[in-house]
Amino acid sequence: MGSGTDRKRGKRSSCFFYDLKYQLTEAIRIYVRYETIKDEETGETRRELNERLGIHSPEFRIPEVGTYLWQWYNEISQIGSPPSDNGRVNPIPYSEYRCWAELTGKIVYPVEYDILIAMDLAFCAETNAETVAKRLKEQDRMQKEAEAKSKAARRRR
Repeated sequence: MGSGTDRKRGKRSSCFFYDLKYQLTEAIRIYVRYETIKDEETGETRRELNERLGIHSPEFRIPEVGTYLWQWYNEISQIGSPPSDNGRVNPIPYSEYRCWAELTGKIVYPVEYDILIAMDLAFCAETNAETVAKRLKEQDRMQKEAEAKSKAARRRR
């Protein structure tokens, strides 16, 4: 049985990793939403659009203690991302994390796997939400164009 000090240390450690997990998943969300290109024609990000319109965007910040996890996630996602289904981004299979760790010789602790997987789930959720929003915006634009054409055709009759 561990001493009270050991239990306190374990609790502090789990709080540290819980906070780090939150900070990194939030960084992923902000990155996908504000730092990636949203307008293919102009190459503009949502952050740049917001700045142009005077709208506040949250700060994109990777916690210094989590930089290595951010780098690991980027390495894994470049080699382990499965194909998307009908435009939906799928999570990286757990087996890809293990393969990456074996190939690179990295020692990855369970809590680090947990954070990497949470980062990927946040990436998938945010990317898929952005894709849905883009599709809805496009459908709305097309519907408005069709209504305008229909109105113009009725006026000509």
